Amino acid sequence: MTKLLLIFFGLMLSVTMSLVSKAQDASEVNETHQADDGLSARRASDLAVSEPENTAAADDETNEVGDGNEAKQGNDAKQGNDANLSREGKHIRRFSEAKIFLGKNLDLFNFKTIYCGCRVQGKEVDLSSCGYRIQKDAKRARRLEWEHVVPAENFGKSFVEWREGAPWCRRGDRPFRGRKCAETNAQFQRMEADLYNLFPAIGELNGLRSNFSMAQLTGSKYDFGNCKAKIEDRKFEPMDFAKGVVARTYMNFEKRYPGHGVVSDKNRKLYEAWNKMYPVSALECQRWRKLENLVGYPHLFVGKCALL
Repeated sequence: MTKLLLIFFGLMLSVTMSLVSKAQDASEVNETHQADDGLSARRASDLAVSEPENTAAADDETNEVGDGNEAKQGNDAKQGNDANLSREGKHIRRFSEAKIFLGKNLDLFNFKTIYCGCRVQGKEVDLSSCGYRIQKDAKRARRLEWEHVVPAENFGKSFVEWREGAPWCRRGDRPFRGRKCAETNAQFQRMEADLYNLFPAIGELNGLRSNFSMAQLTGSKYDFGNCKAKIEDRKFEPMDFAKGVVARTYMNFEKRYPGHGVVSDKNRKLYEAWNKMYPVSALECQRWRKLENLVGYPHLFVGKCALL
């Protein structure tokens, strides 16, 4: 009898140990699945965070180029880009974007520089087409540059960032001021990128003109050959065919951005005179109408176009 009881208890103990072992195995498997699920959840979360960042970066690249999907689908790249910007009402807010856009739309200027009327071919100026005489820098003379008729420095000095700097304008431990600091101001960016104020120019002449104000001059420090622009005593006088364009550019800029010292009382009379002597042209009207959606406001003199 005793022997039978020992056998019975032995069997019961064996069954109990087997059940405990299976329960432990099931628990370990469950923990493993939970750990895998947690890792998968973390990975999914990481992907959810990174995907919007990548999308934003892609959008930034598209905006920098100033070219969207509709432009790529067009038969003509320039027309597609232009139509895309106009339909979306996208305003160009950076000088870098403005230069890219205008470089693709040189027909707005009849492929000629503003002050001398030289022919523009791609990114180069054909100096022989207008008889421009190089002064010192032949390489820059042949280079197309985008001239701020109202110089960036002149309106830039109305911004404290240009004059004094700002807490965020630092390179390491060194603060800086001037144009680069002013470009952190949204209003300065708009003024710097205003398409109505940008014109193709001979690089060398753009540099020599500097930030000089306009005037009627009797002589000139430089002889530009058949280009009769003049520079004297830190003043600049364009050729006659450009005077109306220059005057209306200044007057429009002053109207749009008051309080930035764009036009002095003395020069206001000069620009009014030039505006009357050299009336609005069909080319100006074409340019203003095409740029209006990109600039974000109508040109001051666009109403004159109805009379043409």
